[in-house]
Amino acid sequence: MSVLLCIERRASEPGTLPPIPAGAYVGYFDAAGRRLVFVQPASGGLAWLYLSEDWSKAFVMRDGLLPREIVLSSPEAAWAMACWRAARLGRQ
Repeated sequence: MSVLLCIERRASEPGTLPPIPAGAYVGYFDAAGRRLVFVQPASGGLAWLYLSEDWSKAFVMRDGLLPREIVLSSPEAAWAMACWRAARLGRQ
């Protein structure tokens, strides 16, 4: 197995990311100390957002809609939507 992406967990960030499924589309965002990871498996119906506030908690994106239970800044929301579109285009 080769490593494609290595995200070092900072001491202030609880939790760890779960294993990322083979063939998943992965996006990474880092700005102003907050980091996010987007994961959409090859099956493609759902995607998960992970935030550095707790890497182990997944927030579900469905049908291109951002999860209601988190608040993203404009750049974070734009990035998440760009990941969703890129993942969907790559699977057509």
